[in-house]
Amino acid sequence: MNATVMTIVIIYLLAMLGVGWYASKKVSSNEDFMVAGRRLGPLLLAGTLAATEIGGGSSLGVVEQAYGNWGLSAAWYVITMGVTFVILAFIGPKLRAAMVKTVPEYFRRR
Repeated sequence: MNATVMTIVIIYLLAMLGVGWYASKKVSSNEDFMVAGRRLGPLLLAGTLAATEIGGGSSLGVVEQAYGNWGLSAAWYVITMGVTFVILAFIGPKLRAAMVKTVPEYFRRR
């Protein structure tokens, strides 16, 4: 395997371990872990909601198709994610105010 690729992967893994270690020092309870202490701003909250709903598999699949069959028409996915991110930035604070941990919990309470 290419040494450059291996170096990048190892640096990435070490960085993720560092972030995990740093975050573990900030978490004081299970609820604090689940909802980040309810301290996230609208943009970070929208990002976490988008990441939960979109997932890495679909994102990587679109990247593959962009280099293969779809070409620039894969931009629809990126544009859709951007629009969703903006919408979630407005919805996120409402979820935080409702004191819920998940989106389905919010709808169950309503």
